[in-house]
Amino acid sequence: MITSREFVSYIIVSIDYALMLIIAIALIRLRVFISYTVRDYKASKVFVSDFTVYIPSIPLDPEHYHNDPYLLKAMITKYMESIVI
Repeated sequence: MITSREFVSYIIVSIDYALMLIIAIALIRLRVFISYTVRDYKASKVFVSDFTVYIPSIPLDPEHYHNDPYLLKAMITKYMESIVI
């Protein structure tokens, strides 16, 4: 089989088309996987409500914390630690 310049150019162009097709498919798949990754990340994202504790009534008298929310928070934190641990 004698190869001519025309035959070699067809081979080179065919390889070029195959490479472009492979790159195009890889880019399309990459975009799909990126959208899956972003969706999975958003689904597993941590929200503040995941760590929220609902207490129907405060177990302390208002005169103990003088209506100061920061003092109440500190006192409730110690109270919750004693319950959980």
